[in-house]
Amino acid sequence: MHFALTEEQEMIRDSAKEFAERILKPDAAELDAAESFPEKAVKEAVEMGFLGLVVDEKYGGAGLGNVHLVVLLEEINRWDPSVGVTLSVHISLVCACIQKWGGDAVKENYLPRLASGEILGAYCLTEPQAGSDAANLKTKAAKVDGGWKITGTKSWITTGAQAGLYLVYAITDTNGRRGSNIGAFLVERDAEGVEVGKK
Repeated sequence: MHFALTEEQEMIRDSAKEFAERILKPDAAELDAAESFPEKAVKEAVEMGFLGLVVDEKYGGAGLGNVHLVVLLEEINRWDPSVGVTLSVHISLVCACIQKWGGDAVKENYLPRLASGEILGAYCLTEPQAGSDAANLKTKAAKVDGGWKITGTKSWITTGAQAGLYLVYAITDTNGRRGSNIGAFLVERDAEGVEVGKK
């Protein structure tokens, strides 16, 4: 089977390749050795519109699809997979989830800010005892007046210290069937009780 990129996908590929060779290639090894967050690269990715790649145009994104995203990430990962993971988590695990399952008010509040790079999104599923075994989560969310109270610890969270918005998974019903009682919550960085631990 033959597969050819569209003209638009080729433009994304060429932009990503130019970005990767100009911004990532010179600094990747040094940033990796220093275990430093690639602030310069993320800032440039924001300016190039990469963070809103799959976000609908009405929320300030480009409204493109997953093939566009794969083409973008392939070029970025060629020189710096840490930047690729940062963008992938923000775009596919946070923006795309909100776009698919968020209510209108949630989309209107967060998608423009995520697409513009005003805030980075982080995906908070993994815990010290639960990574690929997501049904083994210990973080709990209890209904309280005015919302939910979340109690627990997440670990190995990409952009955990830099994110402005966390998509947090928690057990919502301790009597529910294992794995069927998990809810997803959007938590802002400055919410009461949020603490970022050591890297």
